Amino acid sequence: MSVPGHRVLRVLHLHQRDAMVTQSVRLPDALAAQLSKLAKTTRRSKSSHLIEALENYLEAQKDLQVALERFRDPEAQWVDHDEVRRELDLD
Repeated sequence: MSVPGHRVLRVLHLHQRDAMVTQSVRLPDALAAQLSKLAKTTRRSKSSHLIEALENYLEAQKDLQVALERFRDPEAQWVDHDEVRRELDLD
């Protein structure tokens, strides 16, 4: 299915030991053009850039979920910003 203004990018990345799957992604034309330019400039595949970006995004999301769980924990103990500054001798 074609979506105006989007390109379908099929990604297949072969890694030494990890099994890989092919995944189709619809990208806006501008984003696909940026990815192509980056791949050409760095002489790396589009797949390698997408994999790296997705790994970074998923790690950030995992960290965010941990932070949210801690924030929502009714047993959490909080320290006032000014108290932290005093403890670190930043005042």
